Amino acid sequence: MRRRRLAAVALLASVLSVLVLWGCGGDVEGDCLEVCDAAKKCTETEADCKDQCARVADEAEQTECDSETNDYYACRLDADACDTAACDAELGAVTVCKLDFCLAHPQHELCDIDG
Repeated sequence: MRRRRLAAVALLASVLSVLVLWGCGGDVEGDCLEVCDAAKKCTETEADCKDQCARVADEAEQTECDSETNDYYACRLDADACDTAACDAELGAVTVCKLDFCLAHPQHELCDIDG
């Protein structure tokens, strides 16, 4: 059962990474929108930045990872919009924070893939 929960947490981290790499510091949602809009030009996608960034901000608040998420977007704002690897350390901190949250709250809707 523990292994299944860890797999669920890993899946959550992967989903977060995809959202962040699509483009989704201070104001998480606002900074995310700015990063997402800039990243769309690099990837030539039509990502729905507004919905993605609202979700990212909500998840950061729910998981109490606001600080780590702020740091990630601050880094992305300072980096080249097309260099998604520039802020890997900050993304790692967000992932660790969310993993820690899910280990402490395995039944939370963001952590429980069965629910």
